[in-house]
Parts: sequence; structure tokens; C-alpha cells
Amino acid sequence: MLPLRIRPRPMEPGHSMALRLATRQHLPSLNALASMVNMTIGDILAGRSTAILAALAGFPKEKSSYVAISIDTATRTAMIGSEAVFINDFSLASRRWCSTCLREDIELARRTGEPTSTAAWSRPAWDLRSVIACHRHLVALLETCPSCSRVQDWNGPAIDRCACGGYLAQVDGRPVPVDEVAWETFVTARLAGKPGPPLLAPDPIRTLVPSIERVGFAANSEWTVSRMRASPSERAAARRTGMAVIANWPGAFHDALDRVCTGMGGDGRPRGLVGGYGWVHGEWAHLSPVTRIDTEVRSELRRHALHHEIVAEAEPMFGEALPHTISMTAAARVCGMSYPRARKILDAEGVIPGGVRRGVAFPLRPEAVAAAISSRPTPSLLIDASAMLGVGRSQTRRLRAQFGTGHGDWSGDLLTRLREGATRRPIGISNFRSLPAACRSTGVALEDACGFVLQKSLSTFLDDQGTTGIYTLMVDTSQLRALGRSHLSIERAAKLLGIHHDAMRWLIRSGKMSKTINGVCPTSLAKFDGQYIAAARLAARTSISLNKLAALLSHLGVRAAFGPPLCRQIIYERAEAERASGLRPAETGATLH
Repeated sequence: MLPLRIRPRPMEPGHSMALRLATRQHLPSLNALASMVNMTIGDILAGRSTAILAALAGFPKEKSSYVAISIDTATRTAMIGSEAVFINDFSLASRRWCSTCLREDIELARRTGEPTSTAAWSRPAWDLRSVIACHRHLVALLETCPSCSRVQDWNGPAIDRCACGGYLAQVDGRPVPVDEVAWETFVTARLAGKPGPPLLAPDPIRTLVPSIERVGFAANSEWTVSRMRASPSERAAARRTGMAVIANWPGAFHDALDRVCTGMGGDGRPRGLVGGYGWVHGEWAHLSPVTRIDTEVRSELRRHALHHEIVAEAEPMFGEALPHTISMTAAARVCGMSYPRARKILDAEGVIPGGVRRGVAFPLRPEAVAAAISSRPTPSLLIDASAMLGVGRSQTRRLRAQFGTGHGDWSGDLLTRLREGATRRPIGISNFRSLPAACRSTGVALEDACGFVLQKSLSTFLDDQGTTGIYTLMVDTSQLRALGRSHLSIERAAKLLGIHHDAMRWLIRSGKMSKTINGVCPTSLAKFDGQYIAAARLAARTSISLNKLAALLSHLGVRAAFGPPLCRQIIYERAEAERASGLRPAETGATLH
């Protein structure tokens, strides 16, 4: 036991106790104390001799209040009492202090009669690099002597003295706002045995530092694909922001995500997790959750993405286990219909969730698919409808597109409506043929002829002897030919414009041209022809190849009004294209004549 004693301090680190003990023995440095008791300064700083020094200081074991320090280099962990910190965050290469705390220690010693030379002591939180301020006095911690500007280490003469003789507590650090010491307040309380906020309570400081910094960077930074390397000052700012976000969880985190998502869908940012959140999603998706904060961030990130329809409801984001789901392809197979038709039906029933994106498989719940299909009449397969109507599948598809009412028995309903008002075939009239045969001989599309029948414009007669389906309907070919000439079928309208009939159908579907039940509206066709011209027809008029024409117009800055991949053919605005190609305006508008 040493001849001169010191009074114990609550939660004092062992190296602080050792330096005060060396000062009390009037030794010039901590190294001198280590030599006197057959130790090394490394043993003292690593905490391997703290218990021996406490016994030499005369501290009773049952009343000892020092904090034991132990370092495990294998796991990169330093233990401050029972609290684990990352070894990079714990440093004894230099020491820091709050000048106001040191002055208060000395003032308290004067009032109690304790020697003032050993009154000042170091707090355990001051050894953490992530702690940069005193939460009690709202000043930054210092580490250099105000007299000689030397960085202080633990081999000095006293806690409050420099080797040059300067008094370390004579100046204060820079003021720090109260809202910037939340992390310091939490660390000090945690080292004193208090758990802290519920989000931080289950995890040690070692794992909390990177998690809180990631939350702070997510709230501070703009959208980027990857997070940039941060400086110590940027990390400190991220910790402050992270603690502020955690204090207002989860509202502040959702506000930060709203700001990060601004601009999604434009400037090269596609819709989706990367386009919406960038590295914010990537870091928490690729790294397993270590702390409760990580788990909560994943949960709130998913809730935010679902609320804004960035992902589908049952789409996995972090590899989590979700209820059993099936793909849209499997759902179409279960429904017994094509993919487009099944998707159209399920979308109308509200089964397809929001957040569906091109190229990303979206999951569907099997029970929701079954409920949507069971609520609708049994769908009629194309092969069954073709057999009932007595025509081929291609004609059946076109009839379904024109007259399909959405329920399963559309083909039977169409056949019943076509037969309404039909009479028996007159005897002695030779120019009557079945409806499909009359369409072939007159060049009228079958769906247009059915439209004439439903509008009562075309008279029909029944001949059900040895025939089925639409073949039981007999019509007058001369009457059908006259009606066909007075109406524009899609094929005929496409031929007049010089485009493919698939391109004409796309123009109708996209609303660029009007269509009635009996064909394309002539007024709409004439208006369209006055405004646009097909590239193939323009190439024929200018006597150059289609590729050369496209290159020429592109060089002159003329862009196609419609074209691939949506429209099968390239179509230009007539006035601009003809002016660029050198055609006279008088030559326009003659395609329908």
C-alpha cells in the first residue's frame, strides 16, 4: 500500500486513478509510478493492473467504484466496465477533458478539504472518439495545452497539468448547442448503467455507432447510388442527426425518405428501390441487421415503399419470409387463360397490388386470385368459342375483341343475338350464302358483317340443316357488298393510309382514330390523313428508299409522330415531313381518293 492515498471517484477509469495516484506520490509522470510498483505504463493503460493499483491506493473492495478497462484485440472490442465499445472508438493515445468539469472538481476539493492537486479526474466517456463535447456544460472537449499547444497523453504530471507547467482548465472549449449533445448524453448515461431510449437499449455502444451514423447519413444526404467516404466531422454530424431522427421515430425517418425519393422516375432514376432510395436501401439490404435500429429501419423502409407504391405488397425487400405467393404467369395458368387476359381481369378485381414495375415479377396471393376468379362466370376458352361459332381461332379472337362482354359465355350470347329476327331461307333465291362465305366473297370482315346484322342493316335467314354456329346465318351477298362499300373496315382503312392493319389497330386503341361497330369513322380517317403520312408512302412519292428517307428526315430534325416499339410503322406529321422532303403542299391529302 502506498503511503499517500487518494479519494475514490464514481465511475473513474483505472488509468485516471493511476495518474492521480502518481500525482499524490509527487511523482513526475505515470511512467514513474509504473516503475515504482514493477509495472509498465502499457499494463496500466490496458487495464491489466487496475485491481492492484486500487489495492495500493487503499480502496476497500466492497466500496470500490472505479471502472475496469479491458481490451480484446481479437474481436476489436474494448470493455469499459460492462459496456462494449469498438476499439477504434476507444483511444488512450491522447486524453481529452472538459475545463469546466476540472474546475468544478477542484472547487469541490477546496470545500471538502481534499488536496486540490489530485482532485481533478477523467470521465470514462472522454476516452471515446465519438464523444466530442461535454453534455453538462455544452462545450467541446479539449486535448491540447493552452500554454504550449501540446497534445496531452497519459504520461503527464497530473490530470489538470501539462509537462510544461501549464494549467489545462484555464480556457473552455467552443460552445456547443444543446441539440448537438444527444449522443454524448446517451453515452454518459449508458456508461453509468442506464439503458437509454428503447430503440438503443438492447445493443452495446460498439454496434450502435455505425447504425446511428447510417441513419444520420440517410437523413442528411441527397439521393446517390453509393455512400461516399465520410470525414470525422461528417460522421459527427451524422451521429447528431441520427440521434435527432431516433428521438422522433419513425416520423422523422419517413420525412427523410420522402426527401430522398424526390425526383424518382426522372433524370435517369427509374422507379423502384434503387431509383427511390439509392444506397439507403442497398446498405440495409446487403448487410444483416445487427442492432434493433437496423431491424426498425428495414421495417419502416418497407412501410414507406408500400405506402408510396414503390414495391408491391408481397414483394420481398430484404430477403424476409413472406406469405406464400404465386407469380402472374402461375396465376394465368390457374385461371386457364392467357397472361394479358388474366392480368386484365385480376387488375379489374383489385388483386394486382400497387408498385408493380416493368421487368420485376410481382407476387400475388393465391387466395385472392381464387376469390377473383370465383366471383366471375367460368371463362370460355378460345377453342370452345371457336367450336361454338364454327369459325377459326383468328376470326374468333377478332370477334371476341369486338363483341366480348367480359363474361364466360360471350360466344353463345353473340350467336343468340345474331339469330334474333332471322327468318327461314326463301326458296328460289340463289345469291344467298352463309355469313362467313359471303364475307370471303365480298371482302368484308366477319366482325363488320356481324355488326351490320346486330344493327339490323343486314337481313339474315336461318339455314340450320347440316350447319352450325355462324354458318347457319344466310345473307344476301349483294346487300353485304353494298354495306361494305359504305363502311370502312380496319383493313380497308389501313390500305387507304398505306399502313399495316396492325398499325391501324394500334392507332385505334391509342385513341388517335375513331371506330364504330361497323368500322373506322370516315371523318376521323380523313382528318388523320390530312395531318399524318406513313413513311412508306412518303418514300414512294420521293422515289428514295425508306432507310434513306428516315436518315434524311432525322438529319433535318424531323421526328416521327408514331413508330416502334409502340406502333408497327413509322408515321410522320404530314406538313413537316413533306416540307422537309421537298413535296409541294398541293400533293397532299390525295390518299383517300
